[in-house]
Amino acid sequence: MDEESAAAKKLAAKIERKKAKFVTKRNGMAKKVDASILRKYDLLRDRRNGKAVVGVVKGVCQGCFMSIPPQHYNNIMKGDQMLNCPTCQRILFHDLATTEED
Repeated sequence: MDEESAAAKKLAAKIERKKAKFVTKRNGMAKKVDASILRKYDLLRDRRNGKAVVGVVKGVCQGCFMSIPPQHYNNIMKGDQMLNCPTCQRILFHDLATTEED
């Protein structure tokens, strides 16, 4: 039991070190993003269990699985502006990788 406990603590410490590296990297990147967009992203991430940005596949939001109105979907496919899901408010992007697999 002591060996398993020591192994678990060692693994937890390794995960914490890796997490700290990602947090440092994220904070560096966050400085390059407009403050209002970052604030909105952080708010969505807190309210939506860590998923603030989701893909749209075949006109369906992959966050709430609701259909996106056709014109809104066309605008998302253009990719020239930041758009949100009308239902869950998550930030949307056209998920080409999933769409092309089908």
